[in-house]
Amino acid sequence: MKIPKITKILILGGDSITLEILPLLKKSFNYLLLCSKRNLDSKINEKRLEDHLIALKANYRKINILEKSIDFNKNFNSKNSIYLCMSSPWIIKKNNFKKIKSLILNSHSTRLPQYRGGATFSWLVMNKVRFGFNNLYIIDKNIDTGKIIFFEEFLYPNNLKTPDDYFQIYKKKQMEFLNKKLLNFKKKKNTLVPTKQLEYLSSYFPRLNSNIHGWVDWSLDYNDLYAFINSFGNPHEGCSTYYKSKKVLIKDASPNHEDAKFNSYKNGIIFRKGPNWVCVAANNGSIIIEKVIYKKQNIINKLRVGDRLFTPLNKIENKFKRVFYNPKGLVKK
Repeated sequence: MKIPKITKILILGGDSITLEILPLLKKSFNYLLLCSKRNLDSKINEKRLEDHLIALKANYRKINILEKSIDFNKNFNSKNSIYLCMSSPWIIKKNNFKKIKSLILNSHSTRLPQYRGGATFSWLVMNKVRFGFNNLYIIDKNIDTGKIIFFEEFLYPNNLKTPDDYFQIYKKKQMEFLNKKLLNFKKKKNTLVPTKQLEYLSSYFPRLNSNIHGWVDWSLDYNDLYAFINSFGNPHEGCSTYYKSKKVLIKDASPNHEDAKFNSYKNGIIFRKGPNWVCVAANNGSIIIEKVIYKKQNIINKLRVGDRLFTPLNKIENKFKRVFYNPKGLVKK
């Protein structure tokens, strides 16, 4: 697959990694960011993405409907440009592929086709995955199914605990990866060898929402339970459950391999307490919890041995509901 020298890049979406590659975009390409309200309102180091873009004097536009953008349809629509999706809130409609002359690429943070979908780093934590991937693939008419043009594999350290721990490693790797690969497009001629994904290996992981999916099921095996709790850790607010009559958030869990198994009736009961931690019984074992948050305060020292953490059944049943997002955010049904 031969493509000409690329002079223009249209970024669809925008995230913290976009900020990292801005120097390259400014220096080497005619570029523009098309951002939704959801992108611009996302927090990066306590500041909104839009505040960062303003401070960096970046070229960006806030839009709602992608198909109505003159930049999408005309200004950047040429064989010498690339459309690069980075945390894009839009799914390009099938009838637009015939109109777009540009190469449309997506940056994806996990192994393909095994990890299609969203909530990438939460699923990696939940599944205890150590292999990391940088991918650039050509977008087609389905989600995360396009041919891969560049990829890179690396290994996450084995001491990572939260989605943010994973993301910080990935961010550094992805910045280096994109800076290198995008510069390749500055050549007068490029020959790409797109690789088709093996469909029989494919899996799809849907988006998650902490308020809906992040409720603790105390009947989980303790090895799955601690990973589930940590998958809603930083930058997310934590997993939800109840302590007495109060809804609390749980963060920073680890498996406890030292104690014997308990009867399942004891699941959720605090059976040992330390200065800044509690041991909680779970299926086939127990876990150690270091943060139980109520009204933004860690109340771990107020918990007592013999007390139970519990989640009402209706919350457990509701967490299996699928959620959908649009450019403005969560779609409420």
